[in-house]
Amino acid sequence: MNESYRRRLQGQPEPVDTGADTLFDEDDNRMGNPHSPRQMKAAEVQQLLQSEEPPVLLDVREKPELMMSGWIPGSVHIPMSQIVGRVSELDPKRFTVVYCASGMRSFDVGFLLIQNGFGGVANLVGGIHGWPGQIERA
Repeated sequence: MNESYRRRLQGQPEPVDTGADTLFDEDDNRMGNPHSPRQMKAAEVQQLLQSEEPPVLLDVREKPELMMSGWIPGSVHIPMSQIVGRVSELDPKRFTVVYCASGMRSFDVGFLLIQNGFGGVANLVGGIHGWPGQIERA
């Protein structure tokens, strides 16, 4: 007896395919959307920072957050509230890793960068709260 028929006989609903298992693409980590920033774990970013052409680290938190939590050394700071007016300060040809406190705002900024012609954009998963490396403080 096939599974679907057995479920109907027992009054159980058919499982619904939500696509959740395909939402996160392991190959490019773009959450199933080719226009979204790649999702990168801290360990991956740390490796890239050791490369010959390290990425731009873009911190999009507001200034009080930086003063409270610190920042990743070498980061460029452009708050999310100012990114639209200051996007020209960034080089769209350089790979850019965007981060915030937890990864939500930086995902949105990464999406905006891609819409503005940036070729390589990643979001730091977990934001600065997930960063195991060195943190600078004022």
